[in-house]
Amino acid sequence: MEQYKYYSTQRPVDLGTFPNQPENKPLEINNYDKREPVEGGKLQAWGDLTYTKPLTKKQMADYELKPAPGNPDLQRAAPLKDNDDVKKLLALLSKVEGDRAKEFSQLIRYVDSMEKRFDQVSAELLQVRGQLNDMQQGPVKKALAAAVTGLENGVQTARGRLAAVKEQIIEGAARAVENVKHAGLTGLNKAVSFLGVKKTLNLLRADLNSSITDAKATISKVEAIGEELRSAGGHLKQAGRATIGKERQEVDASKEGRFQAGLLAPLRTVRDVMTSIEKTAGAAVGQLEKLERATEKKPSVRDNLQALKNAEKPDKAGPAKVKAEPETAL
Repeated sequence: MEQYKYYSTQRPVDLGTFPNQPENKPLEINNYDKREPVEGGKLQAWGDLTYTKPLTKKQMADYELKPAPGNPDLQRAAPLKDNDDVKKLLALLSKVEGDRAKEFSQLIRYVDSMEKRFDQVSAELLQVRGQLNDMQQGPVKKALAAAVTGLENGVQTARGRLAAVKEQIIEGAARAVENVKHAGLTGLNKAVSFLGVKKTLNLLRADLNSSITDAKATISKVEAIGEELRSAGGHLKQAGRATIGKERQEVDASKEGRFQAGLLAPLRTVRDVMTSIEKTAGAAVGQLEKLERATEKKPSVRDNLQALKNAEKPDKAGPAKVKAEPETAL
C-alpha cells in the first residue's frame, strides 16, 4: 500500500477542510502547533494528511493542499536514462568524448538506482505502520508512532531532494544540447558544469544521514520497549507460577518477541537501504567531480567545432569523386 502526503497550507486541518471520500479517506492527519516551514522551507503548512491513493488536481485546488515532492505519483516520472534531453547529451558526448559519456552515464545510473531503493524504503515503512495500527492505544503506541512519523517525514524530505537532483540534471542536459547548437563542443564543456547538482547531492546525503540516525534511534526504542514488556510479562508469569506452587522459570528478556520482530525487521531494512542510498549518493558526487575535472581540459573553439563537424558526418561515406585531369593538348 502506497502513501501520499499533502500539506494544508492555508489553515489547520479540520472538518470540511480536506477530501474525505469513502474510497479514499485520510490514513493519518497531523496538525502542527503553528504554521511552520516544511520540505526544507519550500512550503509553509498548518498540518498534513496522508492518503493511500493520490488526490486529483481539482481536490488539491479545492482544499488548497500541496503534495509532498516525495509522493509516489510524482516520483514515477521516467528514469533519467529515458529522458530525451539526457539521451541527446549522452549521444553528443559519445561522439566526441567517450570517457565523459561513460562517466555521465554512470551518474545517471546512480540516480536511477537511488530512486528504486527509495520505493523499497517506502514499502518497508508501510509494514511498520501496519504493525503499529494493530497495537492497542496507549503510551507505547503513541511513542512509537511519533518516532515512525519522524522517520517517514525524513524519508519524504530525502525523496524530494532526489527529485530536485533529477530536475537539475534534466534542465542542465537541455541547456547543454541547446548550447552545442551555438558553440559546438564549447557548449558541452559548459554542460558538464551544469552539474551544480553536487551541492544538492550533498544535501541529500545530509538528509539521508539524518534519517539513518532516526532509524537507528527508532530501532533502539523498539528494542528497549520490547525488552521491558517481556521482562514485565515474565515477572507476572513468575508470580502466577508462585501462586499455584510451581517452580520458577527463567525468562530471556533479550529474545525478541513476535510483535517486536515484526517492527524491527522492516525498520532494520530501512536503515540498511538508506545507508546504501547514502553510499550511492557519495559515489554520484565522485562522478561529478570527475566530470568537473575533465572540463578543465578544454580544447580550442576551432578544435571543438571541427570535432563536432566530423562527428556529425555520416558513418559510411560514399565513394569519393575523382577530379578529372585536364586533357593533354594535342
